[in-house]
Parts: sequence; structure tokens; C-alpha cells
Amino acid sequence: MTETRTLTCSKRYVDVNISKTDASRNYTDDCHNNINVSLEASIKNPAGLKGYKRYTHTFGSYYLGGINYNGARQVGIPVSLNTYYNKNVIVYYLGYDDGNLVPLLVKLTKSSTNYEYYTRINPLSTSDQWTDQNFSVDQESKLTEKLPGISSQLTELVVLNLTKTSESYYANGEDKAPDANKDTQITVEGSEYEKVYKEVIHTPRRSQIRLLSTKGANSKNIPFEDSNVYTTPYNSAHVYFWEGDSGHIKPLLLGLESSESHTYFKLTKDCSKWEINNSAISDLKGELDKQNCYKNKAHVIDISKNSGTSSYQCLTTGCTVSITFVNHPYTYYSRTLHSVFDDSIRRFKNKEAEQTGINSPEGTNQVYVFLSPSGSNGIPLLIHYSSSWYQRTSLDLAEWTEVQGPDKPGSVFEQTKILTLLKAKLPIVTINVGYTNGLSRNGDPGTYPDPSGDGEKEQIKVEREDINGGFVSFIHSVQDKPFVARDVKYNTTFLQGISSSFILNSVTAYYSVQGSDLSLDDLLMIGLEKRNGPNKYSYYGRRNGGSNWTTIPRQTEKLGSLLTTKLGQLKDQVYAEKNKSSQGKASGLPPAVKNALAGTAGTLITVGTVVGLVKKFWGTIVTTLITSM
Repeated sequence: MTETRTLTCSKRYVDVNISKTDASRNYTDDCHNNINVSLEASIKNPAGLKGYKRYTHTFGSYYLGGINYNGARQVGIPVSLNTYYNKNVIVYYLGYDDGNLVPLLVKLTKSSTNYEYYTRINPLSTSDQWTDQNFSVDQESKLTEKLPGISSQLTELVVLNLTKTSESYYANGEDKAPDANKDTQITVEGSEYEKVYKEVIHTPRRSQIRLLSTKGANSKNIPFEDSNVYTTPYNSAHVYFWEGDSGHIKPLLLGLESSESHTYFKLTKDCSKWEINNSAISDLKGELDKQNCYKNKAHVIDISKNSGTSSYQCLTTGCTVSITFVNHPYTYYSRTLHSVFDDSIRRFKNKEAEQTGINSPEGTNQVYVFLSPSGSNGIPLLIHYSSSWYQRTSLDLAEWTEVQGPDKPGSVFEQTKILTLLKAKLPIVTINVGYTNGLSRNGDPGTYPDPSGDGEKEQIKVEREDINGGFVSFIHSVQDKPFVARDVKYNTTFLQGISSSFILNSVTAYYSVQGSDLSLDDLLMIGLEKRNGPNKYSYYGRRNGGSNWTTIPRQTEKLGSLLTTKLGQLKDQVYAEKNKSSQGKASGLPPAVKNALAGTAGTLITVGTVVGLVKKFWGTIVTTLITSM
């Protein structure tokens, strides 16, 4: 336990603070006595002390009254107001102990040939207890036999090299071993963490490590706010970087792992020290996101967004940076613009899914996202910022590749190239449900080229499936790829009312079989199987049995066993409409014909009578029929 400090200075006696290591200026004790500090950063003479450094505290004509470390009196070193040490105090440290945290040896000079040496009872603790080593040393050169024995207890003390991401280094954080500790080595391995971060693991080849400090870019020393971190041994150290920080300049978090716990640190705002970060214990990814926003200005946009408010906040929890959002809908796709003011967009999410492969540099404040199809069901397939374009590798993956060469659009207004890139990942086709050529038996397959395609056309696969009760279906798909049906038609007749805003796996046409040939009049229902979502199916029937098509309400699951029943109902509606239409045409006969026919009521109408009436009113009948067509 640290002893409370008592003053031992006076007008004749000084208190030396061995934690004072600023050799550029003097310091004073509590009695305002001046004490000078000099440093030999790498002891050259005697040669055997290379790898160590020493600080010499001199105090002129004063006597030494006490020794303290950061204000705490050091016990076991017998100096007081009754002793007469008046030369100097010399303190030895490891050469790579940049923070001078672990004093190895204190030397008191009584005379030119009389020295006393003291070490901490436990050099790896912050104890204020010291003990006399009783060295028979009358010359400093003889310390070469003593200091290595002390430092051998300190082989776990290391400086963590933050810039290392592979291979190994030594205890001083360098590629060359320090003279005072040549055996301790740290191996380094890097791996991906949560897709967007890099975790670099530092592991000692033997034993454990105790961190004195860290070494960053340009060999900058970064100590810990808690200078006693070195008193705890750890099995490994984990340094986290953003994947966009290719030079590993800005570490986000430092984790120290022992057999019992993890301890995490983040850099202070001025990046001068490591401070404890307890939040990372329960939410490491969230803390990395926060640090990434702050240090790398890596703000996150939601590329799935294609409607709603004109702004939203960066997706990182706790970040207040506002993202401005604008949607420009086109016929087959939407173009959205995400922008920030005086900041950067450097990460991309599709709702919650992190996107990879997009290298957005610092300063990118505008990003265009192209989604297909147009409307609320569109998914992001193309991203553009500055002069770069990125294309999604697959609808099912969160990976992107850069667009190069002649396929690369020149601007966001070059619709032909943009549409070509979008259709390469998600075909936009016209489905011809009238195509039944050669599909006469159950299971028969066939293909036809996309009727709306230009250049190299998508091949549309058709398969016949017979249904009990006198019905048949034809399943249309784009060679087992998801697609958008821009139109659904029967040969040259387009079916009005069928949505083109879904991503589909297939379009199925259901017919009533009335004979060997199928016609538009036999088409009862169109079924859309969507790629995903809770309401995976949509079915369309003729509005009131007529020529316009409308969604069958409350039918979002596959019909299954109810299919035949539903087709029977639709068939009755269609043929009822046909009969009604036929009656309507008959009711359109001229009044003269109606009256003539009415005059025959109750009598047997002979063929001759009918023929006579037709001849008499033929011109009127023809005129009426033409008018009603």
C-alpha cells in the first residue's frame, strides 16, 4: 500500500522525484529547491549497459532528504534529514520504456567509490517498497553483471506496434530487438471482422505481455491514460481498423485479452492517450461504428431507401449527421441521391446488411444509387459517386465490383448504359402468355426470346403443367433467374392492369381447355411468384370477367389445393360475361326486325319466314352490326 507522503525537504535537504524525466528543464520540490535532471537515452559507456537509459538528478550543495515517485514517498531507501547524501540520484530504465513507468534501479552516491543500489521488491508492480541490493559495485561498469538479472524479470514488458499487420516484431515495437530484451517476440495476424473492419491480433510467442505503451504512425508513442496497465498480464492484444484505412493510420479500438476478461481502450479526442472504453465489452461492433464515424468520417447511408422523407440520419447509432435524400423515378428504375454537407459518405448498408467492395474516399459527399424496378420494391444494383461506378455482383450478395471499360456510363443521365447494367443483374422482359407452341403434353418445356429485348435477348423458359378439372397452366421464367415483367401480353394483346413493379421468379398463365387450341378467351388467371417477401404470390383475374385484369383480393399465398376451385369460379365468370355480351349483340337488332319477329310470336316460324325477313331487312341488319362492332 502506498504510504502518504511526508515532506523531508528543508532549506538544506531536497526531495527528489524520480518520476521527473523531462531533461529539458529543472523541477522544484515542495520547499522550492531546484533539482536538475539529465538524460543519457542510450548508455554507451560502459558498453554492457547498452539497451538501458539513465536519469541523473543533481541538487547542487543540498543534501538528499527523501525520494518519491509521483508524490508518493518510496520506502526502504534510507534517506532522511539525518543522512548526508549530497552527490546525486541516478535512476535506470529500460531503453524502450518511453513513459518511464518501471524504474529498475536507483543508485545513491555517497562518495566517489561508495554507491548504494536499490530495486523495487516487485518490479512489475507499482509498489513503493524498495530493497537494498547490497551490490559490491564500486564502478558503473560492474553493473553490466547486475542489471540484466533485474531486467530478466521484465521480459513481458512490450511496446505494441500499431502499424504492424503481419509477421512479427520485438519487445521495443521494432523489427530489431532491443539489447536489454532480445528474446521477446510478438507475432501479428490480421483477419476480417464484421465484413467492414480489420482485426489485427498481437500474440507473444512465449508467456504473456504487459503493455508499456503503443507505437503508431511515424513511430509516435501513445501511452495509456492509466499508467498502471503494465501491471496486468495479457494473452493477446487486438487492434481494430476500418477496412478503408489501408495505411492503418487510425486505430479505432484496442482490446486486451486475458484468461479472465477483455479490456477495451479508445483514443482520446486528441489521440494522445488510450482511455478505457467499457461500452465495447457489450457492443464491440457498435463502438467500432461510432469511432469510425468520428475518426474516419465514415458515415453510413441506406442504399435501399427509395421513398419517404427528404433526409435521415447516418445509420450509426448515436451519430447526428444528416443525410439529404432525393428520389428520381424512371420507367424501369429509380435514381436516388444521398448527400451530406461538409462530411463524407464512406460506408453503405442495404437496410441492415453491410455492403463491401465499394471504395469511397474521404470527401465523398454525394452518392447516386440506382434501384430496379422503379417503385417501393426496387433493390439497389448500381452505385455512382465522383467518376466511379460500382455494380452489385449478385442479387443475393452484399458484394460490389467496379465497372470498367466501355460499359461504364459517362453520367447519371446516360440511360441506355445504365439500363444495360441494371438488366445484366435483373432482366426486364415482356412475358408472352400466348406462347404455347409445341407444348401439347404435361411437362413439355420450351423457350422463346424476350419479345421486348434489343441486341442479345433473354431466353424465356416455358413449361406446361396440366391441372385436374379441364385446366392447364404455362409457367414462364427467365432461365431460373429473377426478373421484372415490364409487360404481360397474349401474342399482340397486352394485358392491362398487371403490375410491373415486382421482382419475380415466374409468371404463370392458367387456361380453361375447351378444345385442341387455346385462345385469349380461355385465359382465366395470371399468377406472379415474387422473389421474396411475406406476400410472395399475386393473382390476377379479369375484371368482372371482361378484358381488364385486376388483383384477386386476399390471395397472397400459393393456391395449392384451392387452385381448381378458383379456376372454376373464374371460368364461370368469364363465360357468364361472354353470354351477356352475346345477348347484348342480339338485343342490338333493328326495331323493324324485332317487330317482325315479335309478330310471329305464338306461331311456328318456318325457314321460309326467317329467310324472307332476312332478305327484307338485310341492309338494316348489316348497318346495325357494323355500327355495334
